[in-house]
Amino acid sequence: TGSMDYVFYLDGRYYLADWKTDTLQSYSPEAVKNSVIKDYSIQKIIYKEALSRWIGSVKSDYNYDSDFGGIFYIFLRGIDSDGNGVYFERGDLHSHEKEYKTLQNEVIKNAK
Repeated sequence: TGSMDYVFYLDGRYYLADWKTDTLQSYSPEAVKNSVIKDYSIQKIIYKEALSRWIGSVKSDYNYDSDFGGIFYIFLRGIDSDGNGVYFERGDLHSHEKEYKTLQNEVIKNAK
């Protein structure tokens, strides 16, 4: 379960920030990336899709490539001025659509 913590608009693009309170051994960019991949990959796909759909509902000429800014995962216990504790991903539309379709297929397969 979960909910998007913060959606913001900056320089013509919409972004999502999600706060995390996980305790990790390290908050280096690599460790944070690995944590997102391991623990939040499904959430990331769902949040990206939900935000894209919402933007499309309020902006009739929505275009992923020009309007979607990306997702920040901010690990509050490890954030510092050196960039530790923060993971950012934008990705392109093709990659997102592929991830979302794969997730849909897995859900359908597991529902049978």
